[in-house]
Amino acid sequence: MSSRILAASARAVPRAVPAVRTARTFQTSATLRDAVATPLPARKPVGAFRGGYVLSTSLVPHVPPRPPPFWHERKLTVVLSLARSLLGFFAGSSLAGAGVYSYLVKEYKLSNELLTEDIYALQAAVQRVTVYVQTLEEKMDALERKRK
Repeated sequence: MSSRILAASARAVPRAVPAVRTARTFQTSATLRDAVATPLPARKPVGAFRGGYVLSTSLVPHVPPRPPPFWHERKLTVVLSLARSLLGFFAGSSLAGAGVYSYLVKEYKLSNELLTEDIYALQAAVQRVTVYVQTLEEKMDALERKRK
C-alpha cells in the first residue's frame, strides 16, 4: 500500500534530468595531441672535480672565507640543551631510583621485623604445647602406676 503511494508521488514530480544520457567518450583535445615534447636541457656535471683538476694554487684567486652557516650558531645551543636534558633525565632517574631503594629497604626491614616476631610467637606456642604434652604424659604415667 505504501509503495503505491510513493510510486504515485514519484510519478507526479516533474523530472528535471533528461531521460536519456549520452555516454561520454574518452578523448584528448586537439592541442594536447599536437603538442610536441621538448627535449630536456643538458645536465651540468656534479661532483668534486667538475671543473677539472687544479694543479697550482697560484692561479686560483684568493677568496675570503665564508661566514659559518646560521645553524652553526644554533648547533652549540642544541648540543647544550640536549646535554642538559640528558643530565636532567639521569639525575631524575637516579633520584627516583634512590627513593625506590630507600622505600624497599624500609619495607624489607618492616617485614623482617614482623616475620621475626611471628617466629618468636611460634616458638613460644610450641614450647607451651611441649610443656602441656609433657604434663599430660606425666599424669598418664602417674595414673598407670596407680592402676598397677
